Amino acid sequence: KKAHGTKAEIVFEVVVGVILVLNAIVLGISMDWQASHKRLIQVINCLFTLMFWLEWILKLRIFGCRKMWTGSDRLVNFLDTAIIIADTVQLAIVLVLGDQMTSRIASLLRMVRLVRFTRVFRLMRSPVFQDLRDMIQGMIGGGSTLAWSLIPFVLAIYMVSLV
Repeated sequence: KKAHGTKAEIVFEVVVGVILVLNAIVLGISMDWQASHKRLIQVINCLFTLMFWLEWILKLRIFGCRKMWTGSDRLVNFLDTAIIIADTVQLAIVLVLGDQMTSRIASLLRMVRLVRFTRVFRLMRSPVFQDLRDMIQGMIGGGSTLAWSLIPFVLAIYMVSLV
């Protein structure tokens, strides 16, 4: 039986949000610890990859194929799927190549990690962040007004500097 209730969706999104925040923290820490704690970082990355696959499978089970691939969140779901696949490929490359990795491959893998970090922005869709979204929209909307108000200010400063 599929759980389509909003309570199940909210609980699911909160758990996924916590995992995403923990993943972002570990990504930051792993950049400093990469050389000294290589195996530990690999194990943690394997666990996060496993959790992301589990999330994907549970999302498919809870929301169903139709809602996941044709619903309002279909683009986010396609992006998540692509990120999970890229993360899995990245993890396999790291585990297979190990110390034999070239700098080009390492740079590419860092880009994949950066893309994985973008999943944190998914949290912005939560109702908890509505005020923050409104503030950002206000800043974007007020940007053109600010730019136009700077023109007379810069002209006034320029005229005074000529005197």
